[in-house]
Amino acid sequence: MKMKEELRKNKLGIFNRQKSQYLWLSSLLTVLTSILYISDKYIFQKYMGKLNPLITIPIIATLGFFSLSFLVYKNWLSKYEENNLKYLFYSSIITVTLASVMVLIDLNKIVFSENINILFPKSLLFYPVIGFVAEIIFHIFPFTLLVLLAGYFLKNPNKNKIIWTSILIVSLVEPIFHIVDMASGRQYSFWLLGYMGIHIYLFNLLQLYTLKRNGFIAMYLLRMIYYLIWHILWGYMRLNILF
Repeated sequence: MKMKEELRKNKLGIFNRQKSQYLWLSSLLTVLTSILYISDKYIFQKYMGKLNPLITIPIIATLGFFSLSFLVYKNWLSKYEENNLKYLFYSSIITVTLASVMVLIDLNKIVFSENINILFPKSLLFYPVIGFVAEIIFHIFPFTLLVLLAGYFLKNPNKNKIIWTSILIVSLVEPIFHIVDMASGRQYSFWLLGYMGIHIYLFNLLQLYTLKRNGFIAMYLLRMIYYLIWHILWGYMRLNILF
């Protein structure tokens, strides 16, 4: 009885902590969205079309909140947060390596479009916001949807198998999106498209495993590390080096 009470308190503690972290982050990013929209009302148009980001992003944040709350409270994510610093150090090294490989590919004349990045200094505000949106759309919502469907249709679901199957499937969403987008635009080689698919898939696997193990904020931080190198720093430098 005492052990069950301890587990319940531990689960509730993790739930409240992750909920608080998410609310603080989403509130900050809503403020950044407002600043960006006031300075340039078309800055989100490439990603959101004619949708108003001041309405769309809070809606996405709300969807993410309820999805993440379900995952944490129903124990679809880890109850424990062990070896955080050591794991985050190694996962950050992998993230830096992946982003650096993309820089090398671009540097060696397999050049992407000149206008693929939002320019500095707006990039400092834009990429934290769009990275948050990406995590909800590509990861949190589809992951929640899959485990809900599995729990509904399977009579005796194996939670561990469902989680890992969902990770493997959801990791495909973002690479498929980017490959379709690239293939419909400039003429990129088959080999580059293939590599990009594998590259993004591996990063998504790392992120979703981090979500399972360490929660949303840790997953989001990995994307921010990647974006800092590829979109913000290299996004500024590549215009002088390649064009």
